[in-house]
Formats: sequence, C-alpha cells, structure tokens
Amino acid sequence: MDLTFAESLAETQLVDRVSIVVSKSRILVDGVDIGIGLVRNEAGQLSIAPEYRRGMLVSPLYDYLIEKWESRQILRDLTQRDEKFQSEILFVVDREVPHGVVADVMYTAGQSRFGGFHFVVHNSWMDGLTTIDSSLPIIGHSGLHTPRYVFHIELSKTGLTVKSSSALPVHLPCSGPFCNGVDDYDWDGLNKLLVTIHDEYPDIKRYVIVPERSISYEVVVRAMDIARWGPTLSFHANKEQWQQWQDGRQELFDRPIIAGGVE
Repeated sequence: MDLTFAESLAETQLVDRVSIVVSKSRILVDGVDIGIGLVRNEAGQLSIAPEYRRGMLVSPLYDYLIEKWESRQILRDLTQRDEKFQSEILFVVDREVPHGVVADVMYTAGQSRFGGFHFVVHNSWMDGLTTIDSSLPIIGHSGLHTPRYVFHIELSKTGLTVKSSSALPVHLPCSGPFCNGVDDYDWDGLNKLLVTIHDEYPDIKRYVIVPERSISYEVVVRAMDIARWGPTLSFHANKEQWQQWQDGRQELFDRPIIAGGVE
C-alpha cells in the first residue's frame, strides 16, 4: 500500500481514537514518529529493533498509549462527561510488513487498554480504501471454545490450512513448493471451502486467522478479503462483472480474530 494517504490520515484529529501507521522503516502514532525503528534480522525479515522492546512490549508505544489513555480519562473527569474513551485504533500497515510486527504492536496496544482495531486496507476489487475491524490478537494458537462451531485459518509458507472443531483439517498447498507471494496461495480453493462451511453454519460470523510470524501483512489482508464474501471475484474483473458480483454475492465471515502468530 502507498502510505502517502495513511500518513496524511494519521495527521488528522481522530475523535477518541489513535492512529498507528507501520511502514517498512518506522512507526507513526497520531502522525508523529515516536522513535521506533524496524530492522532486518539475519533471515532478512523485518522486525522491531531489540532496543525498543521491554519483554513482549514495544516500550515507546506502550508509554505513549498509556499516557494517551490516562489523559483522556482526566479530561473526561474534569468535564464530567459520561462518555467513555473508545480505546480504538485506526491501523495502517505496509503490505510487506510481517505479521509478527503487527502482532507485537497489537499486543502492546492491548496492554495499554486499547481493544478495538480498524484496519485501513486497499480494496483490490474497488481500487480504493476500506476498513476491516478486528479484536485483540491471541498469543499462539487460539484457545477459543464454543459449543456450536469454531474454525481457524492457518497461513504458512507452505499454504493454507483450515481447522475446525468438527472436521479434519483441510490443507490447500501453494502453487509451487512454497508461497513466495500473495498470489501463490490457493484463494479460490479457500473461498469455495468457506462457502461450504457457511452453508452448513449460516449463523457463524467469527473465525480466527493464525499466521506464521513471517507471513506478510498483505497475505493476512487477502485472507480476510476472501473470507468476507462468496463466491470470490477475480481482481481483474471489469466493471460489469463487478456489478453482477455485487448483486449476487453472499456475506460469509466478517468478524476475524487475528492470532498473535506462531513460530
């Protein structure tokens, strides 16, 4: 994603919200560079520099968000307003940033009393921007349980795996030995499988995405796109095909929970 829009958006005043922009080199909070640098490890993967970490927390971000939260509470008390601080974050991430960085930022925000995330993503079908809402990340594999039905989608360098509480895992391999980019994944196969699940469990809206920490943010976003509507539509579709698809599509799963990532 071109971050020009994101950085200008981050400079605007968001009522009761904080904006976080994660690029390949830095992290902006409310349009301000708070000094968190990203570096490449020995494997060439982007990660948050060790000096900015305090245990699992990204310390400069944690300190900023805690101060933001507390200042809003003080303002509310002084003005005697009943409204609660929304504790929500508008999140914009460069598509090449690995999920491990995103998970660390979300975890830090959660520890700072922020729980709602609005991801600004590029909508490949509409050639524009849209938002996807998510809740806090889960560290490791999800421990969620429901007596009805729960499933999660694992994203790895070898493909996609759908696991559920009532069926054997289904693995959808890459087009080659490994998935080197977002287009190497079997998104059509995933969408067809999710349509089948939705037909059997039409009331289920929530699911869990479990990416490996090295998986790029672009792949995570594509998985959420594919899980939202069925049947899927080619990103190369023309305007007429797009309109027909809009008229005939069905909403599948619109409430993703993003896991913290697995090694």
